[in-house]
Amino acid sequence: MPFTCEKIPFNEITRKFTVSRPLEMAKVNYSDAPDDLPVAKKWGMKPVTLMPGFSELFPEIQSLDGRASDVWVVSFPKCGTTWCQEMVWLLDNNLDFEGAKSTLLTDRFAYLELNYLPNGERGHSVDRLTAMPAKRYIKSHLPAHILPRSLWYAKSKIIYVARNPKDAAISFFHHWRNMGRFTGSLDDHLDLFINDYVKMPFTCEIVPFNDVTKKYTISRPMKIAKFNDSDVPDDLEVARKWAVKPTTLSPSFGDRYPGIRDLDARPGDIWVVSFAKCGTTWTQEMVWLLDNNLDFEAAKTTPLTNRFHFLELNKLPNGEPGEPIKKLRDMTTKRYIKSHLPAHLLSRSLWYAKSKVIYVARNPKDAAVSFFHHQKNLDGFTGSLDDYLDIFINDYVMFGPFHDHVLDFWRMRDEENVLFITYEEMKRDLEGVIRKTCAFLGKDYPAERMCLD
Repeated sequence: MPFTCEKIPFNEITRKFTVSRPLEMAKVNYSDAPDDLPVAKKWGMKPVTLMPGFSELFPEIQSLDGRASDVWVVSFPKCGTTWCQEMVWLLDNNLDFEGAKSTLLTDRFAYLELNYLPNGERGHSVDRLTAMPAKRYIKSHLPAHILPRSLWYAKSKIIYVARNPKDAAISFFHHWRNMGRFTGSLDDHLDLFINDYVKMPFTCEIVPFNDVTKKYTISRPMKIAKFNDSDVPDDLEVARKWAVKPTTLSPSFGDRYPGIRDLDARPGDIWVVSFAKCGTTWTQEMVWLLDNNLDFEAAKTTPLTNRFHFLELNKLPNGEPGEPIKKLRDMTTKRYIKSHLPAHLLSRSLWYAKSKVIYVARNPKDAAVSFFHHQKNLDGFTGSLDDYLDIFINDYVMFGPFHDHVLDFWRMRDEENVLFITYEEMKRDLEGVIRKTCAFLGKDYPAERMCLD
């Protein structure tokens, strides 16, 4: 077969590519250049450094139907891609500045290889492009010979933007250092760059069973994965406050992440975000009532799960698909959204739309013990409390690491669309928290209506 994907063994250079530990990489190639494609004679067709899981997405990329009307912006990472995308879209859309301001660039340009997953699970970028009836704008960092072959037959327009390699390498280093948590030095990164070992920023790594993860048992050891998305737009100032560390989730989260990331957040949305077992339900009820004229009767008769949609819910208790993204997209009324995801894995448009976010934190000891009892009683966790605390402390519990989850929002507490509260504060001074939340939501009620007297 002409397509190859060979894992790169760790050596003195590749061990420098560390994001908490050395990352697995692969050399990918596709040497089957059709004889009737003269442009292919101009390609170097050398192996490309990507993640091992790219081999699963490659057939989908090659099956994409290139269209003559497609407009592509292609580049090596950190070479001016975003700047070029904005310029191209405006020039091709009658200088529609209002459209550019009101519609996210990620909605105007589809990122071809964004959703490939190293664990081999299916992504969705190609499906999204295939279903698009209108003119398509596509971004990619793949080299010419790995792009869809149909692009070259269709004669789609391609704008390629290049950059001085020294500047590109240094920019990529800072991107990885700040957003991807690369732990090496600039010299390490330049060594990787010069030796052609640099790779893409989205990661999903299955966590191998070890002495700690084997304790995460629900009749048998649970499979868990570390997810990360370090591809944070340069124009998103608030992202500089994020740790952007890999997050422990179920491997199946990879299927849901594209929909979560691309959800169109609205300025009128209200989010309640927390690490699990930190007072989420209590906060949801308080927020919904304060934002709905203290409608206690509706709160009594309508389940909280119908008033708040759980963003990353996979399955309902009856086993049916949760489909929160589809429900949220179809909603025409005000949306209330709950999530336990860290800041960098929430819908990116949330931060551009300035949706209101109420974040509730809790003492980690109490959160850990509560999560233990939750998983023991509802999820069938079979280990001891000591086992669970070992899992929690070592960041293998779902939605971990705990401290980075909380600290990201603590650093954002002064953002105009973020309210940071704590479980302990609600227990100690509920009236004070209610009044603070009222001010945040732009509401004002007399004490007797809120049943505070």
